[in-house]
Amino acid sequence: MESTEAAEAATDYVKELITVLSTEDTEMVQLQGIGAYQDKSNQIQRKMNDQMKNDILGLCAIKEEKEKHISTNHSDASHGTALAETTAEMDRAKQHQARVQQELSATRDRVQQCKTEKEQLEEERERITENTTVRLPEVRHNFNLYSNISRIRWQEECKPGEINGFICNANDVKPFSLNSQQNSPFFIANYLWDLMEADW
Repeated sequence: MESTEAAEAATDYVKELITVLSTEDTEMVQLQGIGAYQDKSNQIQRKMNDQMKNDILGLCAIKEEKEKHISTNHSDASHGTALAETTAEMDRAKQHQARVQQELSATRDRVQQCKTEKEQLEEERERITENTTVRLPEVRHNFNLYSNISRIRWQEECKPGEINGFICNANDVKPFSLNSQQNSPFFIANYLWDLMEADW
């Protein structure tokens, strides 16, 4: 109601401002009239602002009153239902937390296992690297040396458990074929020595 009166006062003010501007001839009189109406406009605006503040405060008070009224009308059953829902939600949250903890523990175990496997693989790689870069050339050298001294030529493509090859000398080639499952290492060594001694 008061805001309507303020709007009407503003309309009257504008009409008076138009009347003053149209009827006065000199600029000075117009400026004085404008200044007076400016003051009046400021007063009306302050009055409208105060009215809006009062309206907002009144609406907030009504809202708070209704909220209090609604909260007091809730029955114990609705509080019990809300409490049960909250308890159920907390239980679900605890179960979820327990599952997450188990998964985290399992993941940590897997990470530790992977670290251990990685360390083992690195050790194995170092061992293989050492064997291929250091020992393999040494073994090849020894193998070639013994082959040249003994003149034994091994047949590399043979079945598992078979030892095949031949012994070369200046006049003869003596083949041999032995089975490591039927003959002892001592017998095989002596047999090969006997084949070589025949030439020396």
